[in-house]
Amino acid sequence: MVTFAGSNNLDLVWALDHITDKARAKQFLKNFENRLCVYSPSVSQLYTRYEINLPIRVEDSLVVFPDYQDITATYSHISSQAIVPTNIFIVPGEAMKKDGLFIVIKPKGTSKPLKAIPLMQGLKKIQQVFGNQDPFLPILMKGGLREIGNKIPCLNLSRIKLSALDKCSKLECTSIRGNIIEKLGLLEPVFASENAIAAF
Repeated sequence: MVTFAGSNNLDLVWALDHITDKARAKQFLKNFENRLCVYSPSVSQLYTRYEINLPIRVEDSLVVFPDYQDITATYSHISSQAIVPTNIFIVPGEAMKKDGLFIVIKPKGTSKPLKAIPLMQGLKKIQQVFGNQDPFLPILMKGGLREIGNKIPCLNLSRIKLSALDKCSKLECTSIRGNIIEKLGLLEPVFASENAIAAF
């Protein structure tokens, strides 16, 4: 059991039992460190800065360590009712025999082939659909690291709904929105490099 700031927080301990290629999945997730915010429902907190601790033993769980030294890196009073699951995934291009990262939306109740869109292009299109009043603000949660196809890791995104943050001030909501959107912009240069793509 892992202790965070005096309380046990198992939301930040991510088991890998459902992952076949654990080493590959861990490396994939590590590339998103501090670029997608992480949410913990048990303590109602959103972490914008954190370190992903990769275990020594292959079978061990991943552990997310928030940066508690920076008080601006954690948002509190984030109700779980404001966190919405989605059918939106970030998938490495390898799954489509391509380079880079892609957004894949898995329609419910249909067997139609999945359509993959380059990551930044896909995020922009999704933002256009949601609009400014209810922006698409993706986050990560325990259980979001998954596997598809031939042991290929992927991330199932959740999103935070600003209008449901009844315990946060307008200033805090604006800060959360700006922080998440700013981090999304960091994904493009990182995953445009051949070294990052090769890590998948």
